[in-house]
Amino acid sequence: MPDFPGEESLSEFPPLVRKCYSDKNLWALKYIRDSIEAWSPTPEIADFFRLALTDTLRTASKAGTGWPYIAPSKYHEKNERPALEVFAQAVQGMYRDLVTVLAKRRAADVETRLLLMDARQPYPLEPESIDLAVTSPPYLNNYDYADRTRLEMYFWGWARSWRDITEKVRDKLIIAATTQIRRSSFEENPVSPAIRVLEPTLYHELADKVSQLKERRLYKGGKKSYDLMVAGYFNDMLLIIQQVYRVLKPRQRL
Repeated sequence: MPDFPGEESLSEFPPLVRKCYSDKNLWALKYIRDSIEAWSPTPEIADFFRLALTDTLRTASKAGTGWPYIAPSKYHEKNERPALEVFAQAVQGMYRDLVTVLAKRRAADVETRLLLMDARQPYPLEPESIDLAVTSPPYLNNYDYADRTRLEMYFWGWARSWRDITEKVRDKLIIAATTQIRRSSFEENPVSPAIRVLEPTLYHELADKVSQLKERRLYKGGKKSYDLMVAGYFNDMLLIIQQVYRVLKPRQRL
């Protein structure tokens, strides 16, 4: 790997990224990134190395990078690790995993389809055609899942600001945080009337709790929109449950 050419070579990175690494370590990460783009013989191999490098970003950082937020401060600082060493370990670990999976796979003709879509929208699947649905939804915990990707998005150049992340990620996520809420986009009665049709008791319980939160927020620091976060979360989850119910075979598991 060439010697670090100087601080000007890192000017493309936003301040958050610069704070997470020493200049030489960030240069090493950039060199690996640019080498992947220049030398990978196939798109699949490039994706393999990109994934390994993405995994490297937090392990090699000197900043606190635990869940859910990045903390580039002296209080949270940890020992920085050499980027090239961490990347090599990630690649080797991923390769071993693939070898294990390939050795154990069944010799069956299996179709794999990846659907890049919103889980709330109608699935391009036949009704009652799925044997098992496994999902890890966002939870009603006020964690900003878009912010969780900020270091990675900034490093890869997919975003440079809060606004970029909002437009590209945050606005497209299932509601689970007050940072996603624009009060003007909700009706006076924000709980979906579809819930009332399906389960009136649940609807009235939710509507009552949302109303209480609406009053309490006015007396809390920050006046965060927990009321609309709760309403939006259940509205979104209903859409997902309806879609899963439609495509899942009778008496099969979610």
